[in-house]
Amino acid sequence: MNGEFYFKEDACLDAIAKFFEECKAFKADIHSIKIIRNGELYFKAVPAPYTTKIKHQLYSLSKSFTSTAVGMLCDDGIITVDDRVVDIFKDKCPEKISENLSKMKIKHLLSMNTGHEVCQLPTIVKSDDLVKEFLAQDVPKEPGTHFAYNSAASFILSAIVTKYTNMSMLDFLTERLFKPLDIKNVIWDDYHGISQGGIGLHLNVDDIAKFGIMYLNKGVYNGKRILSEKWIAEATVSHSDNHDNGPIDWSSGYGYQIWINGDEGFRGDGACGQLCVVLPETNAVIAITAETETMQPELTAAVELARNITGESKISEKELAERINSLYAPEKTKEIENIPDGIYNCGENGLGITQLYFEKEDKNLVLNISNGKEQQRMVFGCGEYVYNNVKLRHFTPTIVSFSIKHSPEKSEFAGYYTCGEKLELTLRQLDNPHLVKIECEFNEDNLTLKFNGLERMMYPDSLEIKTVRI
Repeated sequence: MNGEFYFKEDACLDAIAKFFEECKAFKADIHSIKIIRNGELYFKAVPAPYTTKIKHQLYSLSKSFTSTAVGMLCDDGIITVDDRVVDIFKDKCPEKISENLSKMKIKHLLSMNTGHEVCQLPTIVKSDDLVKEFLAQDVPKEPGTHFAYNSAASFILSAIVTKYTNMSMLDFLTERLFKPLDIKNVIWDDYHGISQGGIGLHLNVDDIAKFGIMYLNKGVYNGKRILSEKWIAEATVSHSDNHDNGPIDWSSGYGYQIWINGDEGFRGDGACGQLCVVLPETNAVIAITAETETMQPELTAAVELARNITGESKISEKELAERINSLYAPEKTKEIENIPDGIYNCGENGLGITQLYFEKEDKNLVLNISNGKEQQRMVFGCGEYVYNNVKLRHFTPTIVSFSIKHSPEKSEFAGYYTCGEKLELTLRQLDNPHLVKIECEFNEDNLTLKFNGLERMMYPDSLEIKTVRI
């Protein structure tokens, strides 16, 4: 796990070092970053243990891909942004259609002014028919008059794509977008067979950059037109007034599932720092996967870096790569000596773990877990990362109010342990933005595992698993 790095000959390595120092100061973990300017790759960094080989959850950056699919159907003349939602889903409308619902059009779904006051996804996701449930919700304001960020609107756009193509949005975009951009091994989570639309798309930093280049080039990639210039122009200007929505880059307008930047250009973005930033005047694209709680400083620093990416450098490429890699290096620890040799039955918990026990394997520590049907191993290195691939219910952090998953799901992570006053297991998840730490507390008859990190997106508090030794 050595990381992936590229520095163009005239890239300003000092500016790149400054960017990472700033990100560290405001607690942003940059998992990957790529900057293209004037048609050339200037800089790419994927610090260990992260890798482009594993696709990364993009959260709401998914929405910009959904908008692209809708744009393609508009380019084809199959739909228009003025089509009414109730006309598209006549068989799913409530018996009595309110005046505001009757006015809702595709353009309102695209621009987050459907007439709802809050996101409807936590409500409709509980239904087996999300479209029907969406249409049953109250629409208190006239569509087009009120901005409210609404991931349910993005799902309805995905359902529209499926209705008119008889394909999931993933399959439709594979033909029309992913294959032309040479993007492979795409994952898009679904609700009952319909791609989630607002979240759930998994790509890597190279994929994100290709998408941004296509938008920067007004719909063209490698000389081939993917999307009309007319759609790009329409999608990337503001259709919603969001002036009271927070920091400048989140209150300067909203296009078609695309944010309008406060200073220059536009972007798609997702929770915890996922970015695809297009800067037409600078002629640059910035692609990032990350974990941060404060996206405005990350975005500001990234744009500054793109604008100052050329220049002389005092630091060497080798020194810079080592410095970036060191940001996420495993903590040094003594090798663990005494581990409990018992088997522990677990109390009821959100992860579905029924039994566990520890063992040593050379210097590594192995946590063996069972869900009552299948045993799995989670391996943690001593002063180094060990790669893991497990399946556990709810172990991949997500927005719990947006989730319908109850069966085990795959999670890929790199893990290490530290032992001091307490044994702590660190997991850097590689297929999503999150860092999880497990504190282990032992006594003679029982063991408690406290999961810190899952609570950010999944649980209201840190998750504890209490056990009793057999």
